Amino acid sequence: MKIILLGIHIVALVSCQAPAEKTKPTLPVDDTIPERIRVETPNPFEDSLKAYFDFPLDFYAAKKEARDMLDGYSKAFKEESAHKVDDPEALFYCYWNYAFDAKQVPVGRSLIFATWKPWKTAKQRYYETDNETLVGIESRIKWDGLKRSNFVGLKMHSVQTRFGQPMHTRNDCALYYQEDKILILHQKGEKIDWFRYYWMNAKIENPDSLSEALFVW
Repeated sequence: MKIILLGIHIVALVSCQAPAEKTKPTLPVDDTIPERIRVETPNPFEDSLKAYFDFPLDFYAAKKEARDMLDGYSKAFKEESAHKVDDPEALFYCYWNYAFDAKQVPVGRSLIFATWKPWKTAKQRYYETDNETLVGIESRIKWDGLKRSNFVGLKMHSVQTRFGQPMHTRNDCALYYQEDKILILHQKGEKIDWFRYYWMNAKIENPDSLSEALFVW
């Protein structure tokens, strides 16, 4: 049976007819959808800051590993400040999963992925369809599925070995940024206890002018 996820509710099977209005995501599972075609994958031996910003995460692989993520919410990632896509029907959609929150005390939405998901046809809405544009990651847990974005628990000097010295600091956060992308690493003692990656809708000229919500959890 195909499972449709609408927030935390289970609803009936989606029909092939698209609704007249764009609604909150209803993500059924369809195992018949063919394998994705990935145009470009990162060189695993290249770990520069540019390489990271070019490909911070294979989101499709992470989504398959996490499985059955739901519609979430992030106080830091906002539709109006995120990178835009050339699809007026696309929905700004944040994924999260209860399993992530079980790793964190106190319980909260500990790992969120912000995306744009095409929403015009029924097939585009399937959970298994590899069509999202990833624009944000925020995490306060360590999870192997994050691959090169698995920063939580690392000592800051290990990140500096990869990316060099931070370009800016704010609110106990080390900042790296290029053009319209930013990586925010919050330190508690010697280690990183949460981070955010964000692909914004404008070039970052002055990190101090960015929303305060990006720099607090």
